[in-house]
Amino acid sequence: MTNPKSFDANASKAAKAADSTESTAYNLVKVRVIYAVFPDAKMAGEVARSAVEKRLAACANVFTPHVSVYRWKDTVETSEEVAVLFKTSADKSSELIDFIRTNHSYETPAILDFPVSNSNPDFANWIFDSCR
Repeated sequence: MTNPKSFDANASKAAKAADSTESTAYNLVKVRVIYAVFPDAKMAGEVARSAVEKRLAACANVFTPHVSVYRWKDTVETSEEVAVLFKTSADKSSELIDFIRTNHSYETPAILDFPVSNSNPDFANWIFDSCR
């Protein structure tokens, strides 16, 4: 026969684990990755650092310069740009996009917002906590 006290303790542990899983899944739904390109590493680094300092992003990866090919005002252009991936919460994504636009030199900066469907739960929670 099962001891009722041990059954209650096990049920309590299972309920806490379920609550933890639900909160983690909730945070995963709220994690976003914002992709933006900048004309140079200086601007990319300044915007990235400032966004993290303001808690608009938990972190930002500033990539090495790359070549971009794009159509601008009916002309195909080629230029060197620097991409940045910002990790943020859904609650901060619009504010982060506005911040990037305000601090960007391009007339129409490339900024894309990607929802995250799955990740390391500890990392998702860290992003969520870092953007509070």
